[in-house]
Amino acid sequence: MRDRGRQLSKRTVVKLIKDNGIRPPRRKRKVPITTDSRHSHPIAPNLLDRNIKTDAPETVWLADISARHCLSDQWRDKAPMQSFFGSPKTELVHNTQFRTRAGAKRALFEYIEIFYNRQRRHSSIGYRTSAQARIDMVMVPAA
Repeated sequence: MRDRGRQLSKRTVVKLIKDNGIRPPRRKRKVPITTDSRHSHPIAPNLLDRNIKTDAPETVWLADISARHCLSDQWRDKAPMQSFFGSPKTELVHNTQFRTRAGAKRALFEYIEIFYNRQRRHSSIGYRTSAQARIDMVMVPAA
């Protein structure tokens, strides 16, 4: 609404959402599976120390390697990736019957590249799209 030049209070938005029966897709609760850390493999260093905010694109890359090296206080390190992977599962995969693997890949690509990056607004980046946040980072002149 803000992009269309309309100013609405949070109260009005909540009322509109409620009146129109708009609800986010609900994820099924899962019992967490813990990993077995009784091994001799080294634990990768935490180079970011949970600081994933950056001033430039492509300076930090995240991955979800849940099955390995998960100590009890490291769950927060994985939260951004788990949130990302949870979105298409909840919003696309669990609600769709794919006829082929190629169809599933195409739908996932469209979801990420068209919707998630260019249309879906993210609260963690000021209610902008990922694409807009990236453009804004690139446009900031280096100090």
